[in-house]
Amino acid sequence: MLDELKELLDYEDSGRAFYKRLTSASGIKLIDFDNFNNNSFHVCTELTCKNGEDEFRPDITILINGIPLVFMEVKKPNNTEGILAEILMLNIIAANSMLINARM
Repeated sequence: MLDELKELLDYEDSGRAFYKRLTSASGIKLIDFDNFNNNSFHVCTELTCKNGEDEFRPDITILINGIPLVFMEVKKPNNTEGILAEILMLNIIAANSMLINARM
């Protein structure tokens, strides 16, 4: 079963296959899409996510029912160096699917 879950996490579908497998096996509804008001929404700043030696700490994280679904980086518009550095960092993170899957 663990090998099957690892394989599902390796898909490049943003976790859809894993989510489908998880919800179909347990019968638990992680997010209520039918009545969105039944969900719990939270926003936090600088929530650290770790996977081994890798670490990611976005400025803002939006959680639905405790699941981190949205990561945002905030930069001043005149901070060109900071914006370019963040674009580079996000490209590195996107290329590292292992780190992305660990955060989902």
